[in-house]
Amino acid sequence: MIITLEEIRRFLGRPLQDPYGRAYGRIVGISANLRDEVTAVGVEVGNGEFVQCPGDRLSISGENLVLLPAWKQESDVFRKEFEVVTKRLRALDELFSVGDIQKDVYEDLRKQHEDAINQLKSKRIEILETLNLRTGTLGTQLRQLQTHRA
Repeated sequence: MIITLEEIRRFLGRPLQDPYGRAYGRIVGISANLRDEVTAVGVEVGNGEFVQCPGDRLSISGENLVLLPAWKQESDVFRKEFEVVTKRLRALDELFSVGDIQKDVYEDLRKQHEDAINQLKSKRIEILETLNLRTGTLGTQLRQLQTHRA
């Protein structure tokens, strides 16, 4: 989702949250392109460090600005792309089955869409690897927390 400078300006100096409502840091700056689309926000994360968060991972939820985790944004983009390609492939098959397009055009377009699906499959593998790494990290953190509690 593209957020404009006008929409986000009111969040300057306010907290940036994660999707679970936890404070990530305080917004100290906003970067935008020539079309006034937010490209990044500068965030002071509480320990004196500053980070830059990409604009495509930001969303507005009520009165809060929310930073989506990278894996969540990647998986949402993947899901949308996969849905579009599979819908187009079904529509293409339907057009061919009723005789609305010629066989050579159908085969060319089908190959293009199958190539896109194969690219998405490799992207899916990358996302799954990222999620597996994140799951491993969370498992380690959970064991550490349980050890400290014991």
